[in-house]
Amino acid sequence: MADSRGSGSGPLHDLERAILMVLLEVDAHAYGIVAELERRMPERRIYPANLYRRLNDMVDAGLLKEQPAPASADARQRCHYRVTAAGRRAARAEAERLERVVADARRLGLLRSR
Repeated sequence: MADSRGSGSGPLHDLERAILMVLLEVDAHAYGIVAELERRMPERRIYPANLYRRLNDMVDAGLLKEQPAPASADARQRCHYRVTAAGRRAARAEAERLERVVADARRLGLLRSR
């Protein structure tokens, strides 16, 4: 099922954005994604049901692709995820959107200029 986010027309959920940022660096399984997210955002608790729902939605939207795990993987690593071209476009569009938000915040005096 295609999703408008794949074309960059809408904002990503913050967890989807964070998942894309992790997977743009390295393909990973769900357990590895959680470990990296918790390292990057120690203040945020990642619940497995929420993570798997987001991963499934992102696969359905064409932002991620499931891949078989390497033969050396253990049971927790059955499925690896990789960012698709649509996922890369959505991440770029989201980064550009956030850049505009930061520019507006600086213009309004909410953030210091660099």
